[in-house]
Amino acid sequence: MSKPDTPSTVAREKEAKLKVVIVGGGIAGLTLANALERSPIPIDYVVLEARDEFVPMAGATIGVAPNGSRILDQIGLYDDVIPLLHLVSNSGLHISDDKSDGRSLTGDSRLDFFSLTQARTGYAGAFVERKELLEIMVRHIGRKECLLTDKSVCAVEQDEDGATVICADGTKYRGDVVVGADGIRSKTRAEMWRAVAEEGKVDMEKEREVMTAEYQCVFGISKPVPGLDAGSNDITHSEGVSTLVVTGNGGRVYWFLFGRMDRVYKMDEIPRFSALDAEAFAKKHSQLAIRPQGLVKLGHLWEAREHATLIALEEGDFAHWTAGRIVCLGDAVHKMTPNNGSGGNLAMESAAALANELYRLAANTSTPHQLTTRRVQESFQRFQRRMHPRAKEFIKTSAFVTRIQALVGFKERFIVNYFYPYMGDFPINISSDVQVGAPRIDYLPVPPRSLAGNMPYNPSQGFENHERVWIRALLALPLLLAAAWADKNMVPGAEFNQPERGLVASYGVFYAIMLIESARRANHYNILRFALIWGILAIHHPTVTIPFYFAILYILTPIATFKASDMRLTNISYATTVLPTFLVFLALTYYTSSSPSSQSPSPIYISALFPLLASLTQHLLTTHILPPSTILSDRLSNVTRDLPTLRHTLWTISAISALLWQYNLWSSSISTTTGSILYAIFETSTTTPSHVLFTLANLVCMALLTWDLKAAGMAVGGGLCLSSWPVLALCAVSILIVGGNGTLLGLFWLWREQILATKRHKDAVVRADQ
Repeated sequence: MSKPDTPSTVAREKEAKLKVVIVGGGIAGLTLANALERSPIPIDYVVLEARDEFVPMAGATIGVAPNGSRILDQIGLYDDVIPLLHLVSNSGLHISDDKSDGRSLTGDSRLDFFSLTQARTGYAGAFVERKELLEIMVRHIGRKECLLTDKSVCAVEQDEDGATVICADGTKYRGDVVVGADGIRSKTRAEMWRAVAEEGKVDMEKEREVMTAEYQCVFGISKPVPGLDAGSNDITHSEGVSTLVVTGNGGRVYWFLFGRMDRVYKMDEIPRFSALDAEAFAKKHSQLAIRPQGLVKLGHLWEAREHATLIALEEGDFAHWTAGRIVCLGDAVHKMTPNNGSGGNLAMESAAALANELYRLAANTSTPHQLTTRRVQESFQRFQRRMHPRAKEFIKTSAFVTRIQALVGFKERFIVNYFYPYMGDFPINISSDVQVGAPRIDYLPVPPRSLAGNMPYNPSQGFENHERVWIRALLALPLLLAAAWADKNMVPGAEFNQPERGLVASYGVFYAIMLIESARRANHYNILRFALIWGILAIHHPTVTIPFYFAILYILTPIATFKASDMRLTNISYATTVLPTFLVFLALTYYTSSSPSSQSPSPIYISALFPLLASLTQHLLTTHILPPSTILSDRLSNVTRDLPTLRHTLWTISAISALLWQYNLWSSSISTTTGSILYAIFETSTTTPSHVLFTLANLVCMALLTWDLKAAGMAVGGGLCLSSWPVLALCAVSILIVGGNGTLLGLFWLWREQILATKRHKDAVVRADQ
C-alpha cells in the first residue's frame, strides 16, 4: 500500500495481516478507520478523501441514537462527544398549514421520547453538529499519515492478489480490499458495478434506477429564537411540507424544512439548488407554525439564520454492495431521508459490522496467499446479509415518516389526526425493536454505559429475529380448538349455576389475571388491554373465552415483548384495584349461585353486570380516590414499582382460592378414590366438560409460557426459578391437589411475574452480577 514511509507506517505494514483502502472520509469511513485502528490484530488502512479537508466548514446536525452511540463509545469517542451533544428532553408534534397557526397533536403535554430511550439503552437521544463529530473522529485517529486528502478516485483495478485504487493525481494505493464509503455519488460503487457488469450476471441499468429523489430539504442553523427553549424538539406536519426543529445548547436552533418536489427524479437527473432556491422555498412557507398558536413560525427561523442549504433528498436501497474485493457501505448503498435521523447511525452500524468481518479475515490469515478473492467475497457477502435487512427497514421507516409528516394521502392524514393523539410510547417501542439487536464491534469491550439501561443489547432479538406469529398460533392451536368446541357444544353461563359453583374461585383468579394483563404496558397496543370486553365475554361464556384469551396472550406476548423491563410494568393504580375486584367477584357469584330458587334472580344476568361494574369502579378509584398514576415516571426510573403489589395480590387470591377449594372439597360427598382425584384436578366429582376444558386450558397455557421462559434461559437458578420439567410438573400436580386449579394458576402467574421482573434473556449482554 503506497503511503509516506514513516517509521510507524512501516512497522504497522510489516505486522499487518490485512491492508484496507477506505475511499471516503465521512461518518462511515472514519468510523471504520477508528475501529480498525483499535483492532487487537494489526490491520493496515488508508483513508482517501476527495476534498481538501476531512471536516467541512459548515453542515447540519445528525441525530445520535443509541445504536450509533454504543459504537462511538466502543472506539473511545463518546466521552468527547458528550459535551457537544444537544440533548432533547421534550418533544412536540404539531399540524399546520401556511394559513393557520397550527395545533398540537398531543394536547397540552409534551412527550419524553428521548428520556425513555436513555432509560432503556443508557444513551441519551441527542443531536450533534456533523462538523464537530467528524472533528472528533479525525482527532482520535492515531496514525494521521493514514488520512489523505485531495485523493479523488478514478478507478479501482482488481486481481487475485489484491486491488489497486487509482487517483486523479496519479497516485495508486494497493490493498487486500477496497471499501467504498464515498457517499451518494460514489465512484467506488461505479467501479463495483463495472466489475459486476463484466460478469454479465446483473442488469446494472436497473440497479442505477434504484436511487431517486422525491423530496427536498433546507438544512438550517439559526441564532436563538424567542419561544423555543433549549432541549426541545418540534415536528410540524403539513400537506406537502414538514419541519423538524431542535433547539440546542444556548438556544441555538437546528432546523429542517422538508418539501415534496414536483415529481420523482431518477439518479442522473436529481436537481441541485442555489441559495436563491433555498430562500424562495423558505419564504414560501414562512407562515408554517413551529409551535401551536403561531408563537414561532418558520419565518422567525429564517430571519435568524446563520446558515441554510437546500438539497434534494435521495432515497435508495441497492441490491449489490460488493463485487470481488470491493465492498460499499453508508450512503453509497443505503440512502434515506433524514426525517427519522437514522442515516448516520446506520452508517456507523455498517462500519462496525464490516470491521467485524475484516477482523475475522485478518484473524484467519497467516500468509498472504490465504487471502483469496473467494474468501474476501464470502466475508463481504456475510456482511451484506447481516446489514441489508436492517438497511431496508431503516429506509422503509424513514420513507414512511417523511410521507406521514407531509400528509401525502388519506392513510397518512388519518394516522396523524386519529392515532397520534393516543400513540403514547409506540414510536419508541418501534425504535427499541431496531436498537436492541444493533451491531457492535465484537472484538472491543462492551462499554459500561451500554449496560446501564433496562433494555440490554441482545443479538437474538429485534425486528430481524421476530418469532413467526403463525408458528405461535400453531402452538396455541389446542387452545383455539378448545374454544371452538366449547362455543359449539357448551351452554353459555352454565358454569355459574349449581353444581358448578366449585369453579367460581378459579374463574375469579382468571379474572384477576386478565385485569393485571390489561394494565401491563406490553399490552397497551393490543386487544388484551380491553378488560371490559374480555370480562363480559368471560362472564357470558367462560369455557370459550378463557382458552381463547390464553391463546391470544401466548401469540401476542413472546419473551421479546419484555426486552425492555418497563414493558413488564403494570399501572400500579389499576394493579391496586385487582384484589378488591376479585373479592367482589367472589361475593357476587357465590351469592347469586347459592340460591337457585325460582324467586332468585338468574346468576347469569346478575354476573353479566359485573365487568361493567368492575370497570366503572376501577375508573372511579384510579381517578378520584387512589393517588395519581405514576406510570410515566415508573417506566423511566422504577420499573419494579408494581412488583410488591402484584406479589401481594397473587399470593392473596391464590390463598383464597385454595381455602375455597378445600371448603368445597370437604363439603362435597365424594365416596371413591377416583372421585377424589377428579375433584382435585377438575373441581368436580364428574368429568363435566366445562371443568375439564378450564383445567386443560390453564395447563396448556402454563406449559406454553413456561416453554418460552425456558427457551430464553430465564427459568433457571434458585428460589422461585425452577428449571427442570419434572420438578415443574411435580410442583404443578402438588399445588393442583392441595389448592386446586385457581391456586395453581395464581401461583404460576406469580412465578412468571417474578422471572420477568428479575431475569434476563440468555443472549442479553448484561453486567456479570445480573
